[in-house]
Amino acid sequence: MSLIKAIVFDYDDTIAQTRQVRYKTLQSIANEVFQYQLTNEEIDLAWGIPGDAFLLQIFGKYSNDLDFLWDTYNCYCDRDENIPYFNAKKYIHQFQEHYKLGILSSSSRKRVFKELELMLFDLKLFVSVQTAEDTTIHKPDPKVFEPMLSELAKLSISSEEILYVGDSISDYHSSTGSGLQFLGMAHGQREKKVFDKEKISYVQSFDELDKMLRGATN
Repeated sequence: MSLIKAIVFDYDDTIAQTRQVRYKTLQSIANEVFQYQLTNEEIDLAWGIPGDAFLLQIFGKYSNDLDFLWDTYNCYCDRDENIPYFNAKKYIHQFQEHYKLGILSSSSRKRVFKELELMLFDLKLFVSVQTAEDTTIHKPDPKVFEPMLSELAKLSISSEEILYVGDSISDYHSSTGSGLQFLGMAHGQREKKVFDKEKISYVQSFDELDKMLRGATN
């Protein structure tokens, strides 16, 4: 790992336990609002795509009214609070002493900002929090990083000096395709199997990430 001046994090399933929490949320909506059983496999097929397209893929055969779908989804999300991964807050607060920090996510601005605040993250820690509304381009297209790179360039930080930490293969392709360094975050076996298969370096916790970064600077 070469010199790092900034760390940009994916949000869902990297900082927050979104998959674990939101599968329950989505299945509650399906059951209580649309009266059908939504399977994990159906959610898997849509997971990771931008918000509007995601909701339409999940619920489009029952309603294509995006305003209604977003209102319903946000209401249920407020009921099911998201949860940060163990020590995520601790280490992100520590990392800002040595690195510029950012978040780049394909989730909606309303959800990401609200959840970060509810999880007691200090938003002032981040140079930029980029969400689905900030670009029409999405992972795995490397151009998704252009707004973030523009913000960090104002601080004289180039792409090769940025580490992107994410949980998916699309995180890897989009970040490395834009010239960033990449490190996988494999909180579970699902991610570990993918990174092992593709021979992509990864850690399994924020504790391991901290140790790796300390080793890289020694």
